[in-house]
Order: sequence, then C-alpha cells, then structure tokens
Amino acid sequence: MWRTAETFLMGRGSKSFRTTNGDDPIKTTEEKAKKKCSVLLFLTLCFFGFTSYLLCFQTAFIEIAPVARTTLDRTSKELQERSMHLEKTCRRLHLKPHTISNSRFYAYKPSGLFFCKVPKCGSTYWMRFFQVLSNTKRETDPFNTIRFKIHRTRMEHKFQKRDILHLNDTMRFLVTRNPYSRLYSAYVDKLFLPELWNNYGRNIVKHVRNNASKLSKMCGNDVTFGEFLQTITEGNQIHFKWLNPHWAPIEQICRPCTYKYNFIIKQETFDRDRDYLISKVGIKEEIILNYNNISNWNYSLSAIKDLCHTIFMHFRSRSPKICYKLEVLVNRLFDSFQIQGYIREDATFNLSRFGDLNGAGDIEKIIGTFQNIYKEYPVLTRQDWTKQRQRFMKEAYKLVDAEILQKIKKFYNRDFQIFNYNTEPDEIFRNK
Repeated sequence: MWRTAETFLMGRGSKSFRTTNGDDPIKTTEEKAKKKCSVLLFLTLCFFGFTSYLLCFQTAFIEIAPVARTTLDRTSKELQERSMHLEKTCRRLHLKPHTISNSRFYAYKPSGLFFCKVPKCGSTYWMRFFQVLSNTKRETDPFNTIRFKIHRTRMEHKFQKRDILHLNDTMRFLVTRNPYSRLYSAYVDKLFLPELWNNYGRNIVKHVRNNASKLSKMCGNDVTFGEFLQTITEGNQIHFKWLNPHWAPIEQICRPCTYKYNFIIKQETFDRDRDYLISKVGIKEEIILNYNNISNWNYSLSAIKDLCHTIFMHFRSRSPKICYKLEVLVNRLFDSFQIQGYIREDATFNLSRFGDLNGAGDIEKIIGTFQNIYKEYPVLTRQDWTKQRQRFMKEAYKLVDAEILQKIKKFYNRDFQIFNYNTEPDEIFRNK
C-alpha cells in the first residue's frame, strides 16, 4: 500500500513538478504567486484611485454648490431690492401713468414672460432670446443672425400692453444701464459709426457747431461726443426728432412706474441676472444655454463679424461718396472694436493689412482681417474687457464740458433715481 502510494506520488511528481522547459517547479510556483499579487495590487490601486477621484469630485461639487447657491441668493436679494426701490421711488415721484407703444413689448405666453425692449441695454440678445422661444420651425439660429436683421424680424406679441397691467402671475422685466455708459455706447454705435450720419449727424453739426465746414454739414460724419450730448441737452430748441430710442431715458421708453416690472436686470450685472431669470422661468432651450456659455474668445470673433455685417448694411449705396470712404469706415471700425473691448488697446491701425479695398464687396476679407487682428491682440477675460471699455469711456468724458454734464444729469434724473445709479461717478466727474 505504501509503495503503491509512493509510486503514485512519484509518477504524479514527474508530471506536475517538472515544466516543459525544465524550470524548477518551486520557482515557477513562486513566480505565479508574485504575478497574482502584482495583479491584485494593481487592481487595489485602481480601486483606491477611482475612489479618491470620486471623493475629490464629490468634494469639489460640494464646494462649488454653495458658491452657486450664494450667487443665486445674492442675485435674488438684489433683484428684490431693485423692485422695492422702484416701487418706493415711484410713490415718491408721483409720476402719472403713461402708456407706451406695443412695439416695445415682447412676450412668451407659456412662461408668462414679458419684456420691454430698451436699446443699448442688451436688446439684441433679448430679441434673439424671444425669437428662439417663438421660432418653432428652427429654420435658422437667431444667435447666428446679424443684429440688423434680428431687430427687423416680426414676432407675434402674445399679449397687448393693456393685458400686462392685470396679470399678476407674469414675469415682467426690463434691462437698465447707467445713463453715462448708455449714452457713450449710443454715440459710438450710431454717430461715430455711419448709421445715423445722414440725418442726426447732419442736424447736430448744423445746430450746435459754430462755423461748421460745408463738408461737415453735408456729411455729418465727424460729430464729437460733446456735440452729441449738447444736442440732447438742447433738444427742445432743435427742430428735428432728436430723442432717438437709443438714447431716450428708459423711464420714457418703458414707463416702469406704470407697468410695475418685477425684474429689473442691470447691464452691469447682466450675466448673473440673466441666468437667474432663465432658471426662475425654467427655460431649457439648448440654443439659448449654449450661447450663454460661449467663451469670450468665440464671442468676440462672432461680435466682430456681426458688427461688420451690420455696419456695411448701413454703408452700402450711401451718398455723397465723399462722405462714405471705405478706408475711413475700416478705420472707424477698428477704433470701435477697441472702444467696445474686442481688440486690445495696444494694437495700432494699419490700413495696408486690408489690402486693396475695392468696395463693400470686400466685406468677408475685411472681417477676416479684423478677426486676425483680434487673434494677435485679444482681450481674453471679461474683467479686462470691462476695464478697457471703462478706460475709453472715461477718456471721452474728460473732453465734455462740465456744464453739459450737469444738464445730462438733470435730463436723466428719473433714470438715476428709479434705477438707483450714481449721478456723479468719480471716473466721470473727477476734476470737473
């Protein structure tokens, strides 16, 4: 029995303890064990690594969430304070109810959302916004449509203005802006650039400039910022329709003491006010949300293209030709891109970069050149964008007479009071 067992073990050993290549069976077993340990160790490390990643992600989320919550709470509080300030100021001013044109109102019935359009207060964005909501066919993306066409798009008004006064469950909002900033933006957009040279430009030169040249009277293309403001303060003595909606007081445009807007969005805090409103309404339109998250880089490239197309729409076929020279327009566009914070202020204008300019048909080449200049001299952050715009505005107001500033302050007094803006900011009134 023992021998049989011994023979059995010896026989099994000859097969089990000898590998085909003659390796030591004990050593081979140890190597297999080491390999198993290595694999086990690797899997353990992977498990702990993944667990750590989840913990880090969760920690980051926990840290971010309170920040987002704090921002929402702060925005909510500010919006409530603005509404309370509006109501309190309206009672104090004893303003009589006034109606306004239906063309100012845009509505989206499913969300009970109403908007009063104020030019130079993000109105292009909101026109696109409401077009997305009302455009069921989705034939085009309004955020890729130039602003010239956007403002001329007919949209259905779900409610009339008389209805808004009696709807308590609606979200009625308008966007405000510091009058000084809004006036400068209107000047750059409408009179530094050529859109209103033909009518407002010519009339301003004629009525406020002593000894104006024949060329200036004919073109109206060299109106200064000071002359523009002077025209506003002396409007009652000028015999043409001078109070354009782009610079008329917001109180006159939207009558906030009549229509009781419950959301006062400010251009100065536009992004977070807009995001709060969208979250409050519960709008989940992908087109809108994607655009809101666009990078500053892509936004600037898009804005340059948009403005070029819009300005050329006003520039084509204008006469007399001596007033509308393409090289002058390109120079003005370059300056406006710096003023508006798209091209960095240390960039210098070089007409030769644009090659031979043969007419408005060169617009794509001009846009490409401006975008290349931006890529060389970008304003990369929102903070730098804001600071550059403020520096240009500050320099422009330095050249404005103190007496005119006092008249502007008086003319926009209701806007300053109702929307709680400082009437004499240091950057404008210092040393005046």
